[in-house]
Amino acid sequence: WEQNYFCDGSPLMEQFIRQSMYIPSRPIVVFSEANTGHWPEDQCKVGPHKLTATEQELLQTDIYKVTTDLNKDEFKRAWSFVGSVDKKYHGAGIQTFQHLKHTDYACLGPYIKTWMKGAASWHPSVIGHRLRAAHHAYFWLIVLRDAITELTKLAAHRVLDAIAKDVDKHLNHYYPRLPA
Repeated sequence: WEQNYFCDGSPLMEQFIRQSMYIPSRPIVVFSEANTGHWPEDQCKVGPHKLTATEQELLQTDIYKVTTDLNKDEFKRAWSFVGSVDKKYHGAGIQTFQHLKHTDYACLGPYIKTWMKGAASWHPSVIGHRLRAAHHAYFWLIVLRDAITELTKLAAHRVLDAIAKDVDKHLNHYYPRLPA
């Protein structure tokens, strides 16, 4: 639902979040910032990129730390309205993505001549959409992997029905559904 560009701060976004909270499967609501870095080939940085000490450390760090540390100020910048709604609807399962950090690495590696195909200054290209899909899927698959690992450990000494009841109790307590 690409409406943040047009509806930031409007009742439509809050209505969308509230409606999603009524869905029995409790979906994750994802807001993805439309801005995507664009650069023509003649603006590419020259020479090989030498990793900074921070970048080298990040390559060896847990992925959750990388995403939270690199993006800790982005929520306020890109998602101020969603942040205020998130406080009101703690159980909404809101997830946000922004896609500007990769501009620091513009043109490192081979230049992709079709990078801009289908893009506008405020909208990602065809390749940019694929990058976003990979970005979202990568983190969701990490969360799924960790959940399966934790469930496997619990199932070694507990009955699955008991685990499911505990999970449901946890969700209902910390992330209650809106009253009908």
